[in-house]
Amino acid sequence: EIWVLDLERRSRGRLTQHVAEDIAPMWSPDSRTVYFVSTRAHRLTLFGTSAQGGQREQPLFDFDGRIVAYQVTPDGRSLLFEQLDQRGGWDIWQRSLDGGSPIPLVQSPNNDQQPAVSPDGRFLAYSTPESGGQQVWVSPMPADGRRWRISSDYGREPAWGADGRTLYYHGL
Repeated sequence: EIWVLDLERRSRGRLTQHVAEDIAPMWSPDSRTVYFVSTRAHRLTLFGTSAQGGQREQPLFDFDGRIVAYQVTPDGRSLLFEQLDQRGGWDIWQRSLDGGSPIPLVQSPNNDQQPAVSPDGRFLAYSTPESGGQQVWVSPMPADGRRWRISSDYGREPAWGADGRTLYYHGL
């Protein structure tokens, strides 16, 4: 189930209640909507619901294959997610919350994972083992072929600071 914890009031409220598994909650940029993935109808489906509760969850679209949902883009229009490819590796995709076809953002023979879009929506950080060990890379959005390795020895799980100029990640 998906719950919301109000840190100021020190209270919590249940947003979903269903026999299926509801996972991977993500806030909309304006904090009005919570998106989540559910196994309802025996397939992975993205849902959205009011962060205040009391409304029926709305199915947005189904996923083809195994995915991990990560982030709603700062403009509130798209979802970033990882999808398992036919080779058994992970790629990074973007899909409009209005539906439409998914767009590949990072596809390679490596496990490209853990996407994070900068607060201004201009850059994508992600981790990949392509340079030997797991490293954090950044590329422009939309991709133009340029990219920069950020971590020097090891890096995973990038997260942008609110100022958009600082990038945090787990290292050794």
